[in-house]
Amino acid sequence: MLLESVSAMLPRVLVCLCVCWSIGAAQQRLDLYEGDICKQTQLGLWTCKPIRDCPKAIDALRNGKKLQQCNFAGSQPVVCCEPSQRPTEIGAKSKQMCEKYGESVYINVPDFLGNGITRLDTCAVVEPLITNGKNSESREYPHMALIGYGNKDEISWLCGGSLISERYILSAAHCSQSSKGVPKWARLGDFNVKSTMDDSAGLAQSEEYEIIERINHPQYRSPSVYNDIALYKLGKTVQFNEYIRPICLQTEHQFPNTYAIATGWGRTEWGGKGSDILQKANLTITPRRQCSDAYRGAVGEKLSNGIRDASQMCAGDIENGKDTCQGDSGGPLQIRMKKPYCMYSQIGITSFGAKCGGNKPGVYTRVSNFIPWIESIVWP
Repeated sequence: MLLESVSAMLPRVLVCLCVCWSIGAAQQRLDLYEGDICKQTQLGLWTCKPIRDCPKAIDALRNGKKLQQCNFAGSQPVVCCEPSQRPTEIGAKSKQMCEKYGESVYINVPDFLGNGITRLDTCAVVEPLITNGKNSESREYPHMALIGYGNKDEISWLCGGSLISERYILSAAHCSQSSKGVPKWARLGDFNVKSTMDDSAGLAQSEEYEIIERINHPQYRSPSVYNDIALYKLGKTVQFNEYIRPICLQTEHQFPNTYAIATGWGRTEWGGKGSDILQKANLTITPRRQCSDAYRGAVGEKLSNGIRDASQMCAGDIENGKDTCQGDSGGPLQIRMKKPYCMYSQIGITSFGAKCGGNKPGVYTRVSNFIPWIESIVWP
């Protein structure tokens, strides 16, 4: 009987709390949605939840504390909810694997006299990093992946991706379905899609892998571009070399760079022909407000609630018409790392743009928001 009474009272308690919330506890809304990460502290990641699903928020209101409001789900406030238990450091596994993969920059080769082993530096990062839509160099972006569709004897390479471990490629969820079906193949170590000799020494050799599992983020719902992130599991373990090496993952929301590098084999103009040579473009990170304003009410069902800063970001070079374009979908937006040596950190995944090279920046899925989900699958 007591349990039934408590259950019956709960809706009224929530109504009362919501009234208190609306009168005295509301702060500026974060414009985030259920499931978005709203805060990162030493206690872990705070996420947006309906207030009825966040006991700590209800307790805080009872004690007269103010909460951060993410948004509304109908008439129900969605609040920034403290984690129920202290997790391990967010991104600890990603950072650990980044250090490990950084060692792959060096390879051991017999010395000239054949009496020992020489540790050879295979870094091919070009300085300075001012690119603006030019050809990349062989081995400059060894994490790049082409995503293929169709039968083995007639593969169509329609999306991009990035190698993040021995068995997984990170890409966009909207790449998981196309007019040619689901992605079945991944090509690594490529530079020129039309040539088997990808460097001056003729040593580069791309490798193709079967994709055996496609894992979209559970909250991705096409045609919406929210949570536009996917993991593709390869049929066998990738052997790293000077042409194939994983990229690191950005684990923190903030980063010092004001620019980033987009790479891909995609369109070089709106509706134009894709490039045979891997392209690179130096893009400016668009400030949050400018990013939101650029797409306010302009995209309809793809972006019905505007840009979600916690899980999306913008970048582009509007003055010079540089952007990632059709065919680069799923490819990485990256920044150069100081440590580990010769490594990049992936901050974004190419999601979509209003028009290739047009007057709006491109929209990217923010990798740092999805680190717990990625780690739970790639390094459980």
